[in-house]
Amino acid sequence: MTLELAELEAPLSRFGSLIAAGASAALTIMGLLFFTALDEVVLLNYVMLLIVGVIIMVTSFLAFASPWIQYKINFSWYSILALILFVLSIVIVPRGTLIQNGAYWAIGIGIIGIVVIFIDKRPNLGPEGNKHLYQAYGGIMAFSMGLLMLVLGVFVLIFNIADFAGAGTIPGNFYHDYIQGLGNYNEGVTTYNAIRGAGIIIIIGSIIVIFLAILRNKVGLKLAGLIIFAGVIITAGGLGSFSINWSILDQLFFTFRPDEYETQLRLTDPGIFNLGFILFLLEFGSFLMIIYSSLQSKPIEKWRTKRNHFLAAAEVATREQKLSRAIKYLEQAAAWSSRLGEEDKAVELLTRVKQIRDKVIKLKKQEAAEKRKKEIEIAKAKAE
Repeated sequence: MTLELAELEAPLSRFGSLIAAGASAALTIMGLLFFTALDEVVLLNYVMLLIVGVIIMVTSFLAFASPWIQYKINFSWYSILALILFVLSIVIVPRGTLIQNGAYWAIGIGIIGIVVIFIDKRPNLGPEGNKHLYQAYGGIMAFSMGLLMLVLGVFVLIFNIADFAGAGTIPGNFYHDYIQGLGNYNEGVTTYNAIRGAGIIIIIGSIIVIFLAILRNKVGLKLAGLIIFAGVIITAGGLGSFSINWSILDQLFFTFRPDEYETQLRLTDPGIFNLGFILFLLEFGSFLMIIYSSLQSKPIEKWRTKRNHFLAAAEVATREQKLSRAIKYLEQAAAWSSRLGEEDKAVELLTRVKQIRDKVIKLKKQEAAEKRKKEIEIAKAKAE
Protein backbone atom coordinates (compact mmCIF):
# COMPACT_ATOMS: atom_id res chain seq x y z
CA MET A 1 0.00 0.00 0.00
CA THR A 2 1.47 3.34 -1.06
CA LEU A 3 0.76 6.55 0.77
CA GLU A 4 -0.24 9.41 -1.49
CA LEU A 5 0.47 12.97 -0.39
CA ALA A 6 -3.19 13.85 -0.76
CA GLU A 7 -4.08 11.20 1.83
CA LEU A 8 -2.23 13.05 4.58
CA GLU A 9 -5.30 14.98 5.69
CA ALA A 10 -5.31 16.33 9.25
CA PRO A 11 -1.73 15.11 9.90
CA LEU A 12 -1.52 16.76 13.33
CA SER A 13 -4.80 15.19 14.47
CA ARG A 14 -3.73 11.79 13.22
CA PHE A 15 -0.41 12.15 15.04
CA GLY A 16 -2.32 12.95 18.25
CA SER A 17 -4.52 9.88 17.75
CA LEU A 18 -1.39 7.74 17.34
CA ILE A 19 -0.03 9.05 20.67
CA ALA A 20 -3.39 8.29 22.32
CA ALA A 21 -3.41 4.81 20.76
CA GLY A 22 0.02 4.02 22.20
CA ALA A 23 -0.96 5.28 25.66
CA SER A 24 -4.23 3.33 25.65
CA ALA A 25 -2.39 0.19 24.51
CA ALA A 26 -0.21 0.53 27.62
CA LEU A 27 -3.35 0.86 29.78
CA THR A 28 -4.82 -2.22 28.09
CA ILE A 29 -1.72 -4.27 28.89
CA MET A 30 -1.84 -3.07 32.50
CA GLY A 31 -5.52 -3.99 32.72
CA LEU A 32 -4.67 -7.54 31.62
CA LEU A 33 -2.86 -7.97 34.95
CA PHE A 34 -6.25 -8.32 36.69
CA PHE A 35 -5.30 -11.83 37.75
CA THR A 36 -2.79 -10.30 40.20
CA ALA A 37 -5.58 -8.52 42.12
CA LEU A 38 -5.72 -9.37 45.80
CA ASP A 39 -9.27 -8.19 46.47
CA GLU A 40 -12.49 -7.54 44.59
CA VAL A 41 -12.13 -3.74 44.55
CA VAL A 42 -8.69 -3.87 42.92
CA LEU A 43 -9.92 -6.57 40.52
CA LEU A 44 -12.77 -4.31 39.40
CA ASN A 45 -10.32 -1.43 38.89
CA TYR A 46 -8.12 -3.61 36.67
CA VAL A 47 -11.10 -4.79 34.60
CA MET A 48 -12.43 -1.24 34.14
CA LEU A 49 -8.95 -0.06 33.16
CA LEU A 50 -8.81 -2.87 30.59
CA ILE A 51 -12.20 -1.89 29.11
CA VAL A 52 -11.32 1.81 28.95
CA GLY A 53 -7.95 1.04 27.36
CA VAL A 54 -9.53 -1.14 24.67
CA ILE A 55 -12.19 1.45 23.79
CA ILE A 56 -9.65 4.28 23.44
CA MET A 57 -7.19 2.08 21.54
CA VAL A 58 -9.77 0.88 18.98
CA THR A 59 -11.22 4.36 18.35
CA SER A 60 -7.71 5.86 18.15
CA PHE A 61 -6.63 3.41 15.46
CA LEU A 62 -9.89 4.03 13.56
CA ALA A 63 -9.18 7.77 13.66
CA PHE A 64 -5.58 7.30 12.56
CA ALA A 65 -6.50 4.97 9.68
CA SER A 66 -9.53 6.98 8.50
CA PRO A 67 -7.99 7.84 5.07
CA TRP A 68 -7.65 4.14 4.20
CA ILE A 69 -10.83 2.61 5.60
CA GLN A 70 -14.46 2.92 4.60
CA TYR A 71 -15.67 3.84 8.08
CA LYS A 72 -14.78 7.45 8.88
CA ILE A 73 -14.59 8.64 12.46
CA ASN A 74 -15.23 12.26 13.44
CA PHE A 75 -12.05 13.56 15.08
CA SER A 76 -13.91 16.08 17.24
CA TRP A 77 -16.25 13.51 18.79
CA TYR A 78 -13.44 10.98 19.09
CA SER A 79 -11.17 13.43 20.93
CA ILE A 80 -13.93 14.39 23.40
CA LEU A 81 -14.72 10.71 24.10
CA ALA A 82 -11.05 9.82 24.51
CA LEU A 83 -10.43 12.76 26.87
CA ILE A 84 -13.39 11.78 29.06
CA LEU A 85 -12.17 8.18 29.23
CA PHE A 86 -8.57 9.18 29.98
CA VAL A 87 -9.76 11.44 32.82
CA LEU A 88 -12.03 8.66 34.09
CA SER A 89 -9.12 6.23 34.06
CA ILE A 90 -7.26 8.48 36.54
CA VAL A 91 -9.90 7.58 39.10
CA ILE A 92 -9.99 3.85 38.34
CA VAL A 93 -6.25 3.18 38.38
CA PRO A 94 -5.73 0.61 41.16
CA ARG A 95 -3.99 2.45 43.98
CA GLY A 96 -1.07 0.90 45.81
CA THR A 97 -0.22 -1.46 42.94
CA LEU A 98 2.95 -1.78 40.88
CA ILE A 99 1.26 -0.33 37.81
CA GLN A 100 0.00 2.85 39.52
CA ASN A 101 2.81 5.21 38.49
CA GLY A 102 3.10 3.69 35.02
CA ALA A 103 -0.64 4.06 34.48
CA TYR A 104 -0.51 7.75 35.45
CA TRP A 105 2.34 8.31 32.98
CA ALA A 106 0.38 6.55 30.22
CA ILE A 107 -2.73 8.62 30.99
CA GLY A 108 -0.71 11.84 30.93
CA ILE A 109 0.84 10.96 27.54
CA GLY A 110 -2.60 10.04 26.20
CA ILE A 111 -4.05 13.37 27.31
CA ILE A 112 -1.16 15.13 25.56
CA GLY A 113 -2.15 13.32 22.37
CA ILE A 114 -5.74 14.52 22.73
CA VAL A 115 -4.52 18.08 23.38
CA VAL A 116 -2.60 17.88 20.09
CA ILE A 117 -5.90 17.06 18.35
CA PHE A 118 -7.67 19.93 20.12
CA ILE A 119 -4.93 22.30 18.94
CA ASP A 120 -5.34 21.09 15.36
CA LYS A 121 -9.15 21.30 15.47
CA ARG A 122 -9.40 24.53 17.44
CA PRO A 123 -11.96 27.06 16.15
CA ASN A 124 -10.26 29.64 13.94
CA LEU A 125 -12.31 32.83 13.77
CA GLY A 126 -9.47 35.05 12.66
CA PRO A 127 -7.04 36.84 15.00
CA GLU A 128 -9.62 39.19 16.52
CA GLY A 129 -12.20 36.44 17.03
CA ASN A 130 -9.60 34.02 18.42
CA LYS A 131 -8.38 36.63 20.87
CA HIS A 132 -11.83 37.22 22.37
CA LEU A 133 -12.94 33.57 22.22
CA TYR A 134 -9.95 31.94 23.86
CA GLN A 135 -9.33 34.59 26.51
CA ALA A 136 -13.01 34.31 27.53
CA TYR A 137 -13.03 30.51 27.64
CA GLY A 138 -9.61 30.40 29.30
CA GLY A 139 -10.63 32.95 31.93
CA ILE A 140 -13.88 31.15 32.75
CA MET A 141 -12.11 27.79 32.99
CA ALA A 142 -9.26 29.21 35.11
CA PHE A 143 -11.69 30.86 37.52
CA SER A 144 -13.91 27.77 37.81
CA MET A 145 -11.08 25.27 38.25
CA GLY A 146 -9.24 27.62 40.62
CA LEU A 147 -12.36 27.89 42.78
CA LEU A 148 -12.75 24.10 42.88
CA MET A 149 -9.05 23.73 43.69
CA LEU A 150 -9.48 26.28 46.49
CA VAL A 151 -12.27 24.16 47.99
CA LEU A 152 -10.02 21.12 47.68
CA GLY A 153 -7.20 22.94 49.48
CA VAL A 154 -9.52 23.93 52.33
CA PHE A 155 -10.67 20.32 52.57
CA VAL A 156 -7.05 19.11 52.84
CA LEU A 157 -6.46 21.69 55.56
CA ILE A 158 -9.40 20.66 57.76
CA PHE A 159 -10.44 17.08 56.90
CA ASN A 160 -10.19 14.37 59.52
CA ILE A 161 -7.32 12.05 58.57
CA ALA A 162 -8.60 9.47 61.05
CA ASP A 163 -11.63 8.90 58.79
CA PHE A 164 -9.30 7.34 56.22
CA ALA A 165 -7.27 5.23 58.65
CA GLY A 166 -8.42 1.62 58.65
CA ALA A 167 -12.19 1.47 58.85
CA GLY A 168 -12.40 5.06 60.05
CA THR A 169 -13.19 4.00 63.62
CA ILE A 170 -10.09 5.14 65.50
CA PRO A 171 -10.77 5.10 69.25
CA GLY A 172 -9.67 8.03 71.39
CA ASN A 173 -7.71 11.01 70.10
CA PHE A 174 -6.08 10.10 66.77
CA TYR A 175 -3.45 12.85 66.84
CA HIS A 176 -2.48 12.34 70.48
CA ASP A 177 -2.55 8.54 70.48
CA TYR A 178 -1.17 7.72 67.01
CA ILE A 179 0.62 10.76 65.54
CA GLN A 180 2.55 12.22 68.44
CA GLY A 181 5.66 10.17 69.16
CA LEU A 182 5.37 8.24 65.88
CA GLY A 183 8.85 7.42 64.54
CA ASN A 184 12.30 7.69 65.97
CA TYR A 185 12.43 11.47 65.62
CA ASN A 186 8.72 12.23 65.90
CA GLU A 187 8.38 12.01 62.10
CA GLY A 188 4.65 11.47 62.54
CA VAL A 189 4.04 15.07 63.64
CA THR A 190 6.26 16.43 60.85
CA THR A 191 4.44 14.37 58.23
CA TYR A 192 1.01 15.19 59.66
CA ASN A 193 1.81 18.92 59.54
CA ALA A 194 3.15 18.54 56.01
CA ILE A 195 -0.19 17.05 54.91
CA ARG A 196 -2.02 20.03 56.39
CA GLY A 197 0.60 22.37 54.88
CA ALA A 198 -0.11 20.88 51.45
CA GLY A 199 -3.61 22.29 51.77
CA ILE A 200 -2.19 25.77 52.41
CA ILE A 201 0.02 25.49 49.31
CA ILE A 202 -2.98 24.47 47.21
CA ILE A 203 -5.00 27.40 48.59
CA ILE A 204 -2.24 29.91 47.76
CA GLY A 205 -1.90 28.62 44.20
CA SER A 206 -5.68 28.62 43.73
CA ILE A 207 -6.05 32.21 44.93
CA ILE A 208 -3.38 33.30 42.43
CA VAL A 209 -5.23 31.55 39.59
CA ILE A 210 -8.61 33.00 40.60
CA PHE A 211 -7.43 36.61 40.93
CA LEU A 212 -5.48 36.57 37.66
CA ALA A 213 -8.44 35.01 35.86
CA ILE A 214 -10.51 38.01 37.00
CA LEU A 215 -7.83 40.63 36.27
CA ARG A 216 -6.45 39.10 33.06
CA ASN A 217 -7.57 41.94 30.77
CA LYS A 218 -6.35 44.66 33.14
CA VAL A 219 -2.83 43.30 33.63
CA GLY A 220 -2.46 41.99 30.08
CA LEU A 221 -3.14 38.50 28.77
CA LYS A 222 0.48 37.40 28.48
CA LEU A 223 1.42 38.49 32.02
CA ALA A 224 -1.83 37.04 33.38
CA GLY A 225 -1.17 33.74 31.63
CA LEU A 226 2.35 33.49 33.04
CA ILE A 227 1.18 34.25 36.59
CA ILE A 228 -1.70 31.75 36.22
CA PHE A 229 0.90 29.19 35.14
CA ALA A 230 2.88 29.96 38.30
CA GLY A 231 -0.28 29.45 40.36
CA VAL A 232 -0.96 26.15 38.60
CA ILE A 233 2.58 24.96 39.35
CA ILE A 234 2.15 25.94 43.02
CA THR A 235 -1.09 23.91 43.27
CA ALA A 236 0.65 20.99 41.57
CA GLY A 237 3.40 21.24 44.19
CA GLY A 238 0.77 21.14 46.93
CA LEU A 239 -0.86 18.07 45.41
CA GLY A 240 2.51 16.36 45.08
CA SER A 241 3.38 17.20 48.68
CA PHE A 242 0.05 15.79 49.87
CA SER A 243 0.50 12.53 47.93
CA ILE A 244 4.10 12.02 49.09
CA ASN A 245 3.42 12.76 52.75
CA TRP A 246 0.26 10.65 52.74
CA SER A 247 2.38 7.68 51.60
CA ILE A 248 5.06 8.51 54.18
CA LEU A 249 2.50 8.57 57.00
CA ASP A 250 1.14 5.22 55.87
CA GLN A 251 4.67 3.80 55.82
CA LEU A 252 5.32 5.15 59.32
CA PHE A 253 2.20 3.36 60.59
CA PHE A 254 3.37 0.16 58.90
CA THR A 255 6.90 0.45 60.32
CA PHE A 256 6.24 1.55 63.90
CA ARG A 257 2.76 0.12 64.59
CA PRO A 258 2.72 -3.17 62.66
CA ASP A 259 0.30 -4.86 65.06
CA GLU A 260 -2.39 -2.26 64.46
CA TYR A 261 -1.58 -1.42 60.84
CA GLU A 262 -3.76 -3.88 58.93
CA THR A 263 -6.70 -3.74 61.28
CA GLN A 264 -6.80 -0.07 62.21
CA LEU A 265 -4.14 2.27 60.80
CA ARG A 266 -3.67 1.46 57.12
CA LEU A 267 -4.45 4.64 55.22
CA THR A 268 -6.98 4.42 52.40
CA ASP A 269 -7.12 6.67 49.36
CA PRO A 270 -9.20 9.82 50.06
CA GLY A 271 -9.35 10.62 46.33
CA ILE A 272 -7.79 14.05 46.87
CA PHE A 273 -4.85 13.54 44.52
CA ASN A 274 -7.00 12.05 41.75
CA LEU A 275 -9.47 14.94 41.83
CA GLY A 276 -6.67 17.48 42.17
CA PHE A 277 -4.82 16.00 39.20
CA ILE A 278 -7.91 16.39 37.00
CA LEU A 279 -8.35 20.01 38.15
CA PHE A 280 -4.64 20.62 37.52
CA LEU A 281 -4.95 19.42 33.91
CA LEU A 282 -7.96 21.67 33.34
CA GLU A 283 -6.18 24.65 34.93
CA PHE A 284 -3.21 24.01 32.67
CA GLY A 285 -5.59 23.94 29.69
CA SER A 286 -6.95 27.36 30.71
CA PHE A 287 -3.39 28.70 30.86
CA LEU A 288 -2.76 27.48 27.29
CA MET A 289 -5.95 29.20 26.08
CA ILE A 290 -5.00 32.53 27.64
CA ILE A 291 -1.44 32.38 26.30
CA TYR A 292 -2.76 31.51 22.83
CA SER A 293 -5.10 34.47 23.06
CA SER A 294 -2.23 36.76 24.07
CA LEU A 295 -0.21 35.62 21.06
CA GLN A 296 -3.18 36.48 18.86
CA SER A 297 -3.58 39.95 20.37
CA LYS A 298 -0.07 41.20 19.65
CA PRO A 299 -0.19 40.98 15.82
CA ILE A 300 -3.73 42.34 15.76
CA GLU A 301 -2.62 45.78 16.96
CA LYS A 302 0.40 45.66 14.70
CA TRP A 303 -1.70 44.67 11.68
CA ARG A 304 -4.33 47.32 12.44
CA THR A 305 -1.61 49.97 12.67
CA LYS A 306 -0.24 48.94 9.28
CA ARG A 307 -3.71 48.95 7.75
CA ASN A 308 -4.43 52.42 9.08
CA HIS A 309 -1.04 53.62 7.80
CA PHE A 310 -1.86 52.50 4.26
CA LEU A 311 -5.35 54.04 4.50
CA ALA A 312 -3.86 57.40 5.48
CA ALA A 313 -1.31 57.17 2.65
CA ALA A 314 -4.10 56.36 0.19
CA GLU A 315 -6.10 59.41 1.29
CA VAL A 316 -3.07 61.68 0.77
CA ALA A 317 -2.39 60.17 -2.65
CA THR A 318 -6.03 60.60 -3.64
CA ARG A 319 -6.04 64.29 -2.66
CA GLU A 320 -2.87 64.81 -4.67
CA GLN A 321 -4.51 63.04 -7.63
CA LYS A 322 -1.81 60.35 -7.58
CA LEU A 323 -4.41 57.68 -8.25
CA SER A 324 -2.09 54.82 -9.18
CA ARG A 325 -0.30 55.20 -5.86
CA ALA A 326 -3.67 55.44 -4.05
CA ILE A 327 -4.73 52.15 -5.64
CA LYS A 328 -1.53 50.47 -4.45
CA TYR A 329 -2.04 51.71 -0.87
CA LEU A 330 -5.71 50.71 -0.80
CA GLU A 331 -4.88 47.18 -2.02
CA GLN A 332 -2.34 46.81 0.79
CA ALA A 333 -4.87 48.15 3.33
CA ALA A 334 -7.43 45.61 2.05
CA ALA A 335 -4.89 42.79 2.50
CA TRP A 336 -4.26 43.79 6.12
CA SER A 337 -8.02 44.07 6.76
CA SER A 338 -8.40 40.51 5.47
CA ARG A 339 -5.68 39.35 7.91
CA LEU A 340 -7.57 41.04 10.72
CA GLY A 341 -10.67 39.07 9.76
CA GLU A 342 -12.50 42.26 8.77
CA GLU A 343 -13.73 40.95 5.44
CA ASP A 344 -16.42 43.63 5.06
CA LYS A 345 -13.78 46.34 5.38
CA ALA A 346 -11.57 44.54 2.86
CA VAL A 347 -14.47 44.34 0.36
CA GLU A 348 -15.20 48.04 0.90
CA LEU A 349 -11.59 48.98 0.17
CA LEU A 350 -11.44 46.78 -2.91
CA THR A 351 -14.65 48.43 -4.13
CA ARG A 352 -12.94 51.80 -3.75
CA VAL A 353 -9.99 50.43 -5.71
CA LYS A 354 -12.32 49.44 -8.54
CA GLN A 355 -13.99 52.85 -8.53
CA ILE A 356 -10.62 54.63 -8.70
CA ARG A 357 -9.45 52.32 -11.48
CA ASP A 358 -12.63 53.03 -13.42
CA LYS A 359 -12.00 56.74 -12.87
CA VAL A 360 -8.39 56.38 -14.05
CA ILE A 361 -9.52 54.54 -17.17
CA LYS A 362 -12.15 57.20 -17.84
CA LEU A 363 -9.60 60.00 -17.41
CA LYS A 364 -7.14 58.25 -19.68
CA LYS A 365 -9.83 57.85 -22.33
CA GLN A 366 -10.71 61.53 -22.01
CA GLU A 367 -7.04 62.50 -22.26
CA ALA A 368 -6.63 60.27 -25.30
CA ALA A 369 -9.75 61.75 -26.91
CA GLU A 370 -8.60 65.30 -26.24
CA LYS A 371 -5.13 64.50 -27.55
CA ARG A 372 -6.63 62.98 -30.70
CA LYS A 373 -8.90 66.00 -31.11
CA LYS A 374 -5.93 68.36 -30.85
CA GLU A 375 -3.97 66.30 -33.35
CA ILE A 376 -6.86 66.48 -35.81
CA GLU A 377 -7.17 70.26 -35.31
CA ILE A 378 -3.41 70.71 -35.85
CA ALA A 379 -3.57 68.56 -39.00
CA LYS A 380 -6.48 70.63 -40.36
CA ALA A 381 -4.65 73.85 -39.59
CA LYS A 382 -1.57 72.68 -41.48
CA ALA A 383 -3.71 71.59 -44.44
CA GLU A 384 -5.26 75.04 -44.73
